[in-house]
Amino acid sequence: MRHGTSLHQSERRQQAGFTLIEVLVALFVMSIMAILSWRGIDSMARNQTQLSERAGQLHLLNATLGQWQHDLDAMVHTDGVESWLWDGKTLRLSRLGVQAPSLPSGIVVVAWTLRDNPSAPGESQLERWQSPPVTTLDGWAKAWKMAEVWGQINPPELENGAHRLQPTSKFQIYIFRDKSWTNPFSSDDAAASQVGIVSTTKKNRRPAGIRLVIAPTQVSGLVGDVTLDWANASLRMSP
Repeated sequence: MRHGTSLHQSERRQQAGFTLIEVLVALFVMSIMAILSWRGIDSMARNQTQLSERAGQLHLLNATLGQWQHDLDAMVHTDGVESWLWDGKTLRLSRLGVQAPSLPSGIVVVAWTLRDNPSAPGESQLERWQSPPVTTLDGWAKAWKMAEVWGQINPPELENGAHRLQPTSKFQIYIFRDKSWTNPFSSDDAAASQVGIVSTTKKNRRPAGIRLVIAPTQVSGLVGDVTLDWANASLRMSP
């Protein structure tokens, strides 16, 4: 009889299912697993967002430096046309236009300057302006003057040719001469520096080299200055 009763009680316990404590323990374990899983998913999502933002920041920086390099590579060396001019704030240069079947050929005037960033108060960014292609000296002179006006006051009628590029707190230029990088306003251009203008107008030639120094902002993990040296391929520069 006792043996039969014991078997009967065991069958009743199996049919009753889990006890309250067992259910609570199972729920606790499942909640811990859910929290850990959510944290893992959230961490992956945040990492993906940060990687996407950093990729976009680096893409803008590379695009800015690439455009700067292309502009200097295409700088013209033509009688009657000034190759470049730096006034301490804006760099103007004359370059060949992009050669494409759908675009008119000719010379374009480009200007680079540093301006306040409208989307980030208190910060600044590089801006680039480009004129339409010109094929006459009169057209070039007008475009050259337009670039000067854009660099000084940025009138609304010239906004179509302007593009906002890399946010940066610094925009400095050095030129290569006498086997070293020097300030454009040093002794070789003393007369021009009195009026705040440095160029190669007298000899109408491109400089041996131009160094760009910027301090990019809004780039995650990037601290300090970024320097890009451009060398005139038509000249032999000494180290």
